[in-house]
This record gives sequence, C-alpha cells and structure tokens, in this order.
Amino acid sequence: MEPIAILVSENMVLLSRMTNDLCQSKYRVSHVDDAGELLAAAREQRPMFVVLDLNLQNRDAVSVLEELKSDAELKHTLVLAFADGANEPLLEEARAAGADMVTTRDAVANHLPPLVEQLLGV
Repeated sequence: MEPIAILVSENMVLLSRMTNDLCQSKYRVSHVDDAGELLAAAREQRPMFVVLDLNLQNRDAVSVLEELKSDAELKHTLVLAFADGANEPLLEEARAAGADMVTTRDAVANHLPPLVEQLLGV
C-alpha cells in the first residue's frame, strides 16, 4: 500500500494538480477542504505527511497546525505548509507553529514531488 498524504486546500484547481502530482509519485491521497477536519482525518489515516494551504477562508490554518503539532499522537506527522509568496508573515507563523517545511503556492503548484522528497529526506 502506498504512503498516505493528506491535502488541505479550498482551491479545487490546485487540489487537483497536487493530487495528480502525488498519485504519479505513488502516494495515496486524501483531501480535507475544511481544516477543522484535519485532526480527525490524521488520527484515522495516520498520514506520512500533510500538505496544508495556509490561505483558508473557513478556518485559521496556523491554529490547526499548532493543534496537530501539540497532539501527542500526531506531533511527528510531517507538514508542508504553503501560502501566497507575498505573505511572508503567514509563512513565519507556520514555521513558529511547527511546520516542517514552508514554501509558496507557486512552488507547490510547480514542484510538489521534489518538495515532498525533501520533506521526507529521500
């Protein structure tokens, strides 16, 4: 069975692109469009990593990241967080909240497989 990745984004075009990129790299992908569902999904699926869009309308993604990283069962889950390139303060908040890697939306859209390899240390 392929390793699991959970993708969190409200952007359906980007979500589709990330899914295609990761499936081609042999990852099994799960989607969460409401960040409030991430903790429950992570507990159930035990993902290898999470790709978290910080620019969510329905929930404060940084708060969800902090909850994930403070949960004893989930704190070792790797998180690749991303935001619009011009939003460096949000990227810094994600770093402080425990994201294992932060990058821009453009980088995720165009280079996700190598970013995941770097995140996983392969």
